[in-house]
Amino acid sequence: MQENIPLSGLQRLPQELVDKIVNKVNDRDLLALQLTCKRLQADTSFEFGRRYFTTIKFCLHPRSLHLLTVISLSPHLARHVENVVFGNEQFGLIDPVHDNDARLAFFGHTTPGPHSYDNVQKLEEARVMASASIITQALTHFPKLKLVLVGDEAHVDGSHVGHTRPTFGLHTFVCPSGHCNPKYKLDLHTVYATVALALHHLGPPDIRVGVCLPIGEYPLRTSRLCPPLRFGLRSLAQLELIFYRRDDRHITQSRDTWLQFVNPGQISKLETLHIRFEGYIALSSIKFDTFPSKCLTKFILENGVIRHERFLPFIRQNAASLTHITLSECGSKRYSVDWYPIFVEFQKLMQLNYLKLKDLVCDPSVLFRSRDAQMSHGMSLRTEWKGRTEIEVGLEYLQLTYSSVQGLPADSGFGYIGRCPSFLNLRYANFKASPMYRWTQVEEDVLWLRRINPGNRANREPADITDSPDEFPISAQPAATAEYPPSCILFEGRIWVQRPFLEASGL
Repeated sequence: MQENIPLSGLQRLPQELVDKIVNKVNDRDLLALQLTCKRLQADTSFEFGRRYFTTIKFCLHPRSLHLLTVISLSPHLARHVENVVFGNEQFGLIDPVHDNDARLAFFGHTTPGPHSYDNVQKLEEARVMASASIITQALTHFPKLKLVLVGDEAHVDGSHVGHTRPTFGLHTFVCPSGHCNPKYKLDLHTVYATVALALHHLGPPDIRVGVCLPIGEYPLRTSRLCPPLRFGLRSLAQLELIFYRRDDRHITQSRDTWLQFVNPGQISKLETLHIRFEGYIALSSIKFDTFPSKCLTKFILENGVIRHERFLPFIRQNAASLTHITLSECGSKRYSVDWYPIFVEFQKLMQLNYLKLKDLVCDPSVLFRSRDAQMSHGMSLRTEWKGRTEIEVGLEYLQLTYSSVQGLPADSGFGYIGRCPSFLNLRYANFKASPMYRWTQVEEDVLWLRRINPGNRANREPADITDSPDEFPISAQPAATAEYPPSCILFEGRIWVQRPFLEASGL
């Protein structure tokens, strides 16, 4: 008779307490709990699936597609899958009859196989049909599936999707009979064609589709397999354009060719547009009029240049639907931006409930107050406002306190272009928009000194709204027990903020 083994530790706790504990542990401890025993593996399976299988990434290699099938046939994992991403890793072109050998990570197959194709195009078509069939069968087992993305650098909810599953065994397959083609370069057109065909076979279910296009990175090849929107996709949930550094002429040609592939003119609906310039600042602005209008909900621009004559009409066309805007590291020393009319336009977006601004280069003629140099760099150059109230107040005070600030934080992405002349000052708007941007001790001391000694203001700068104690209040008496705040000293009849205190405060 088997002896009963007494439960100990977590095993004796009710499931409700185990769930609360598991929600707090880090990834390493969660994996350790999964390997402890069958009881804890079952108790932690929900959090394990939620954390690791909400977004999964695969490629068209038979080994990777087999893993997709395995996950889809595991109900405790499949129930968590919401986003599926397909990359374009390079492994050659494999004859579908050799999938079993490739799945087992063999470097060559055991038998030649019955199929023989006249040219690469026929083999390519067979590969697309076989892979699409596998993907279709797998996607039907994901009850929470919302989004299917194509592209190596794709982002889901602002987070970059990691490695393709599995992370090993995706070797170039060597075919002794010569049926397979190890020199074949899998491009994004073929991946898109495969996924589009799979979704076409899937039928009416409402699954959103996204594409991430690396413009200027890969050589262009017009695929006969995938003319624009061949399989009837009339909407894109997400379009991400990544421009890699090349000369302007090459970028323009690549952009036009890729956009013909996506064919924005035939897309009736585009939810998210994410444009990123990788490793450099764009010297030419984006032609926003090539994208569908009146339906965009989320717009993200990184390292780009904004021109009013193109950007403002684009914003007006999507004014009724835009809910999310992110502008990060936009502008350059050569092409600065006047942000004032853009913020005026943002105020008219009634549906906007998320606004993120980071390191925005502004026009050199914008007012610069030397006294603002001692304000927090992080809260002067960056902001993240959520909700209508924060955005309305923030935009209003961005216009009332419209000014610039010099200098960059250490983690700024502008390090490769040198010291930029001026950036948009967000500090005062941040203070008014949200309590999380309250004054630091140093900032309160600086503001207090400016107000009790107006004659000692740096460069005799005139007073403005930022000097108003009603608009921008501070503690009633920052230095209640001393003549001057502890961060300040009296030297030669003037009050100075000590440099060690500023450095210690990260300013």
